Amino acid sequence: PRCSPADYYLNLLDWSSENVLGVALGDSVYLWNASDGSIQQLMQTPGEGMHVTSLSWMQEGNYLAVGTSDHKVQLWDADKLKQVLEAKLLDYNGANARMDLVLFNQAMEHVCRISRIIESPGGHALLVGVGGMGKQSLARLATFVNGYSAFQVVITARYGVNDLKADLQIMYKKAGLKGEGISFIFTDMQIADERFLVFMNDLLSSGNIPGLFPAEDMDDIINNMRPAVKRAGLPDTRDNCWETFINQVRDNLHVILCFSPIGDPIKVRTRRFPALVNCVVIDWFQPWPEEAQLVETAVFVVARPLTSGPPRGSHWRCAALHTPEQPPSHCARSPRLWRRL
Repeated sequence: PRCSPADYYLNLLDWSSENVLGVALGDSVYLWNASDGSIQQLMQTPGEGMHVTSLSWMQEGNYLAVGTSDHKVQLWDADKLKQVLEAKLLDYNGANARMDLVLFNQAMEHVCRISRIIESPGGHALLVGVGGMGKQSLARLATFVNGYSAFQVVITARYGVNDLKADLQIMYKKAGLKGEGISFIFTDMQIADERFLVFMNDLLSSGNIPGLFPAEDMDDIINNMRPAVKRAGLPDTRDNCWETFINQVRDNLHVILCFSPIGDPIKVRTRRFPALVNCVVIDWFQPWPEEAQLVETAVFVVARPLTSGPPRGSHWRCAALHTPEQPPSHCARSPRLWRRL
């Protein structure tokens, strides 16, 4: 399989919790189980062959099950997938601040990829893309699809290390003691102090952040974990109780980092804090294609649906504002028209 960016962004053996890898050969799809080495033909693909990376965001579809175990999204059926995601988006808007999203194919791929990452115990994601591509919005939708709660710090002029520790304590207690699934969405714009990344590095690498809890809070956590340790058949020592608590946190607390690739900060930070890239699955946000820009233009700006045939000039103009690097395909043969737009 070939990745569109030059960097590694998808661990093939993590495409599912069962270490199953899908491979498209010709018109057939095969599943390879890494645990026993078995190979099984899954189905015939309709029409032309599919790009192998497409299997990563539709395989099994259990995270798009909408509460049922028998709902499966077909590997090639993007229409059913869109219906499910639009229904989940409607539910999200009914319970939270409204998000106006256009779920074109590339956006759905990112939602499913993020959902697949955080549904795994200890799964963390690094979303890399320029600002304004919807990384945080898609992360919130993927979090809602998985039934988790999203948490983001509120940066103020006085927000410092102690405030971050207090927020982390809240998330740790919810994830470790109550077993709640939490997605901690953290952006590079929220790094008010570089010391924040020390906590993030420890959270991603081991889950155990030294000095996070004062002594009295640690005693309370250990006492609350004793029943769970006894049910597991382990001696209820302090070490076993604390280790069980940290394991619960690692299973239920998922970090979604949203960074921009522009400039040197991301390079310097990833060298100083290697867990930011070594302990996450990287999802690269490539520039949205022309078709996606035209669909968004039709929904939000022009407020007129796209009909069959070439888009109207108003759609061209609005889409061209967001794709300055190269003209849309409809204008590629007419440099004069492109200059007028």
